[in-house]
Amino acid sequence: MESPLLLEERKFDIRVWVLLTHDYKLYWFREGYLRMTAVKFTLDSKSISDPEMHLTNNAVQSKMKNYGKYEHGNILSFDSLRARLLEMDKDPCIVDEKLLPAMSKII
Repeated sequence: MESPLLLEERKFDIRVWVLLTHDYKLYWFREGYLRMTAVKFTLDSKSISDPEMHLTNNAVQSKMKNYGKYEHGNILSFDSLRARLLEMDKDPCIVDEKLLPAMSKII
């Protein structure tokens, strides 16, 4: 992927919890978090197989030398994401007005 969505030049994934009951009721815990890499993304061919740059899985990241360099446990809560967006002169409302509604639609 030549142009992934990055936050502070790093890859991330979003983790939320959803419960589907036996009678098909769906419950969504809206306070999820982002799992971040601890290395900035690059298209440099030398780093194409670097798990520290590409894999956000905590089991992988926790073994890497840069683990926790930017945030504790490479985890960013939605509240922390809003704060970071504000620091970057970005609208933190995008979390509640764009991201969460899009996730709700997918779920």
